[in-house]
Amino acid sequence: MGFLPIENCEQIEIIKGASSSLYGSSALNGVINFRTGFAKSKPRTKAMIYNGMYGNPADKSWKWWGKQQPGFNGGYFMHSQKFKQTDVVFGSAWYSEDSYLQGDLNRRARMNVNLRRRSKKIEGLIVGVNANLQKNKSQTFFFWQPDSIHGNKYYQPFGGLADSSTTLNKNQGLRMNVDPYIQYYSKSGTKHFFTNKMV
Repeated sequence: MGFLPIENCEQIEIIKGASSSLYGSSALNGVINFRTGFAKSKPRTKAMIYNGMYGNPADKSWKWWGKQQPGFNGGYFMHSQKFKQTDVVFGSAWYSEDSYLQGDLNRRARMNVNLRRRSKKIEGLIVGVNANLQKNKSQTFFFWQPDSIHGNKYYQPFGGLADSSTTLNKNQGLRMNVDPYIQYYSKSGTKHFFTNKMV
């Protein structure tokens, strides 16, 4: 979900049941279609910053942190504008979380751009490209640390934080997709589409 450019969300379509088979045989149970928007006649800019924190557990023995309260913060930015025959949309987003689970964290930063060019020479011809790039880092654990003396500390990883003994699962990566396309609408109403995806 974090890879989707939510800051440029124009419409979300939810299709339930057999009607979703229009999207392929693997979509019989339903489809959530996320549609991004194009630049409008007037330039548009959106920006938001948010943050939050996790409270202390009822059982004080589960509280492994000191004065630094676990929490999260993030934000996004988006701008869309028309330049004669060219439509430009670009945006970015980031998210950072230090969980109430010891060693559990999430970091990601993403940027995206949508370009669309309407041909002046050939009426009805449109070419464009959509691109999305995200860098992420995360840590999480599955087994918690049981402690018979101080109670079961479910918020701490089994084996502690040392690399030689921890059960923390660490991940980091770079994800990118580039989607070029060509569209042609003839005067008779015929539509031709060519799409491609590079991931």
